[in-house]
Amino acid sequence: MFLGEYEHSLDEKFRVVLPSAMRRNLDEQEIERGFVVVPSDTNECLELYPWELFERRIQDLERTHDPHRNTAAREFLRDYAGRAVRAQCDGQGRILLPESSRRAVGIEREVQFVGLVRFLEIWAKTRWQARQDSKGH
Repeated sequence: MFLGEYEHSLDEKFRVVLPSAMRRNLDEQEIERGFVVVPSDTNECLELYPWELFERRIQDLERTHDPHRNTAAREFLRDYAGRAVRAQCDGQGRILLPESSRRAVGIEREVQFVGLVRFLEIWAKTRWQARQDSKGH
């Protein structure tokens, strides 16, 4: 399970270290299979899924969004899955955040990881702070 909040910075190659507390929730095989980075459907943050969980996410979406019978469902899945990018964790626990993904959610250098039990959100730190301020946190 992914729980908690963690601040990190992107390096000069736009890689970010996955918080060690979150990496400990994954076994070696999950880390080797990699991750999927996709802008959320609200474009406020990125979602980071271990590969197997992303496969399940797509299966769940296909149950409610049949792209063969519904044009709106096809558009949604095209936008969602079309922006998804596979990411591998390197030896130092870093993943690359692609430019298009960073640009979609306003990430420059400082990020905030937020655990959402089965997946992680990656926010531009400034957007996360503004969200928290608006909620009175």
